[in-house]
Amino acid sequence: MEIKLSKTEKAELEKRHKKEREGRVRDRIKAPLLNESRITNFQDF
Repeated sequence: MEIKLSKTEKAELEKRHKKEREGRVRDRIKAPLLNESRITNFQDF
């Protein structure tokens, strides 16, 4: 499954991740961010 995030969506998720206090919610926010960064880094090679 491939998730594409716009720059705005990515910035909003990062901001929400920093503000969130509950660990499980932070992990759910972080999942698409990590997936997106992995795809970007993989394509650089």
